Order: sequence, then structure tokens, then C-alpha cells
Amino acid sequence: MNESDCHRGIVERVADGEMTVAVGNGGDSCDGCSLGRVCGLSGVTRFSLKNEGGFKAGDRVRLTPSEGSRYVAALLLGGIPVLLLVATAAGASLAGLDEDLMALACVATGGFYFVLLRLLGRRADRSVRWRVEKICD
Repeated sequence: MNESDCHRGIVERVADGEMTVAVGNGGDSCDGCSLGRVCGLSGVTRFSLKNEGGFKAGDRVRLTPSEGSRYVAALLLGGIPVLLLVATAAGASLAGLDEDLMALACVATGGFYFVLLRLLGRRADRSVRWRVEKICD
């Protein structure tokens, strides 16, 4: 696991087995995350997570996405768009479209996919599983 694929935050509130972690965007809070451009964090973002580690308000923590969440993100941001583009190009070729229309169909399909992904992004955000560990520095 790459140390740069994490967010740093502070536990703001703990209640009923849950905690709220505030993560600021930029600086050392995102640690140069490789997905920073598509992450969507701006200003301060609050995560509501289960408090499985006995954290207290004021604790500094590091949030790291689980391996499964990383694979899902890679699939959503890379795998599916490539498959859609190949399928669109193959379908346009079989339909006898010329190269200009084929390129336009691929761009339209890719654009539609990313707009749909952006609209449904909140649902995908909730499916991310975070590993939380205390920072002692």
C-alpha cells in the first residue's frame, strides 16, 4: 500500500459507536493522492465512520481506502470507459459508419459515461471502505 494514498484528518465527534472525521483538502491532508483530480474533496469534508478503534474527539487519524475500494475505483475510472470505447468503436465499425462518425460516437459515449458517473458519484462515495489509524505525530 502506498503511503501517499491516504487522507489525514481529525476526529471531531464520537457518539453511538460512530465518529465524524474532518479532512481538509490539499496540503498534507491529501498527501499527494494520485486520484486527487477526481476525488471531489474541496474545503473540509466530513466522513461519518464506525468507531471500531476506540477513537476520541481530537485524535489525529489517517484514512486509507481498502484494497477492494481501490479496485472498484480503478474499474470505474479506467476499465469500464475503455471497454465502452472499444464496444462503441466496434459497433460503429460494424454499422458501417465512417471514421469521423465513429470518433464522434466514442467521444459521446465517453462523455455520457463520465456525466453519469458524476451524477451517481455520491452513491459510489458511500461504498468506499476506509481503514482508520491513529497518527501520533
